[in-house]
Order: sequence, then structure tokens, then C-alpha cells
Amino acid sequence: MKYYIKLLFAILIPIFIACSDSTTKKNLILAESLMTEQPDSALSILRNINSTSLKGYNQALYAVLYSHAQYRNYIIEMNDSLISIAVNYFREHNDKNHLMTALYCQGRIRVYNGNYSGGMISSIECEEIALQLKDNYYLGRAYELMGEIFNETYDDEKAIDKLHKSAEHYNKSGRNDNYRYVMIDLAASYANHGEYNRCIELSDSIMDNYINDKSLINYGK
Repeated sequence: MKYYIKLLFAILIPIFIACSDSTTKKNLILAESLMTEQPDSALSILRNINSTSLKGYNQALYAVLYSHAQYRNYIIEMNDSLISIAVNYFREHNDKNHLMTALYCQGRIRVYNGNYSGGMISSIECEEIALQLKDNYYLGRAYELMGEIFNETYDDEKAIDKLHKSAEHYNKSGRNDNYRYVMIDLAASYANHGEYNRCIELSDSIMDNYINDKSLINYGK
């Protein structure tokens, strides 16, 4: 009898594991598909995944999606150990699309920690991949992050240059929300550089065109 019980477990356990892996993969794919339009739903799905059992591609995908979802939900993540798993895996396996996202998230976390040189390294590598892939959205994100770094390090001229590039690529990608917000950041950079009239002109133009966007108006103020 004991023999048959052991045999039954030997047969069923791999089936349970396979089913679990399949469910996890489906949930990761679903979370990734929701990231742009419903980042809160994506984060909810990811929080219900048992990440401790993940390995290989699923572990790396979870790492980049979770870090990205945290950022998209305005949750500041200070620990870069999770995103480093994704960066290392996707670089090793030459998965440029996921590596690009992972590098952007890594750059963000480094900037949160005040590691501006590390953040710049990540954003430059993100930019290089985005250029290869001709991805205007991620070029916008990479240049925006560079602009923030230059603002934090008081290099206003370089900040203005990068934010201009960011706005240009966001506009090309059709990401109007990103475009509007980066234009407000550009106006602030003009103010930091002492070009107050240009700052007022640009910020007034943006807020007049999007008068019904209360979040943008508050951000601009």
C-alpha cells in the first residue's frame, strides 16, 4: 500500500508543479499586458504570485514587471536587488525589449538612492537599446531620466537638452500624457537656468491647452 501511495505522489507532484508553472506564466503575461493601461491591476496580479519558487525566465520577468509596476503606481522602490536579477538575465539572453525596461527601472531606483552616476549608466544603456529598436517611447523615458539627473546635479543646460529630446520622442510615440508632464519639467529647467520668461511662456501654454487636466495643472503649479 505504501508503495502505491509513493508512486501516486511521484506521478501527481510533477503534474501539480507543471500546472502551477503554467498558471504563473499566464499571470505574468496578463500583468505585462495590463501594465500600460491598468498598472494597479498589474501590480495586484504580481503581488499574488509566489515569487520565491520562480526560476530562470519567469523569475527575471517577474522581477522587471514588479519593479515596473511599483514605479507605475508611484511606489518608490529603494532596493535594486530584484531588478538586478532581471538586468543580468535579459542581458545574458539578449532579450532587448525586457532588458530596456529593466535598465530603465534600475536607473530609476539608482536615482532614488542618490546614485546619479549609476542612474546615468543605466539610462544611457537603455537609450542605446531604444535606438536599436527604434522605440520612441523608451527614448523619451531614457532622456527624461537623464534630464532629471542633470537637474539634480545642477547642470541646467544639459537638463534642458535631454528634456527637449524626451518631449520630442514622447510626441513621436503618441504618449501625450508623458509629453505634457515632461514639458512642465522642461519649463522648470528653464526657471532653474534663469530663463523665467521662457519658463512662464511654456508652462502657461501647456496648462492653457490642457485646462481640464487637473492633475497636470496641479503638477504645473
